[in-house]
Amino acid sequence: MASLGELSAGVAHEINNPLAIILTERQILLDLLEQTMNLDEGFKKELTESLNQMDVQINRCKRITHNLLRFSRRTRSVIEKVDLNSFLEEVVELMEREARSSGIRFQTELDENLKPVLSDPSQLQQVFLNLITNAIDAHDGKPYGTVRISTQADDEHQKAHIVFADTGCGIPREILDKIFDPFFTTKAVGKGTGLGLSICYSIMQRLGGSISVKSQVGEGTEFTVTIPYQPSAQVQEGVTATARG
Repeated sequence: MASLGELSAGVAHEINNPLAIILTERQILLDLLEQTMNLDEGFKKELTESLNQMDVQINRCKRITHNLLRFSRRTRSVIEKVDLNSFLEEVVELMEREARSSGIRFQTELDENLKPVLSDPSQLQQVFLNLITNAIDAHDGKPYGTVRISTQADDEHQKAHIVFADTGCGIPREILDKIFDPFFTTKAVGKGTGLGLSICYSIMQRLGGSISVKSQVGEGTEFTVTIPYQPSAQVQEGVTATARG
């Protein structure tokens, strides 16, 4: 994760430099367009629209590099305040292109009353990315599908619940209790290591939370991640020790 974080930061910085140049050149073209007389109005309109589209796409790239930089900062293990709603929106934005290419739509239902949690954003991100990737992969062979991500505050128990629900193939009941076992996978040979969900389970245990699953074959699967608003002192010490190691 740390190596990936360094790579992400490097890529983001390398992309940002040419983006800044493109943005400057676009503005020069716009200025020249305004100063040029006797241009065909149809051509002028089309060129202006093209330059505006460049601006939209440049800003989209900047958002992606911004997320990559945030990702790189989160590769360090540390307990800090995390706004789960905003955090999930960033993760969804990072995965949106991959989802669209598979015909998958994201739906988010975020509880506005959800309080920030004290947790390790690096490890949470690893869990969220893994669950979303699995949800997308669960639609393999289907032309389209939906991944719904929702948050819910549980003030009574001082916890936050996050649900990742897909409309994929589902998991047979007889193997449902094995999916968190190391090296167990339902994916074809070469497409999965069987470590993703096992790692997610270990991370949530380490952070003082939990992860559970419900599934129906042919209808889809629902993972629920539970995170305490504030981890115990023992959990915080454990994360700090991991960071030092």
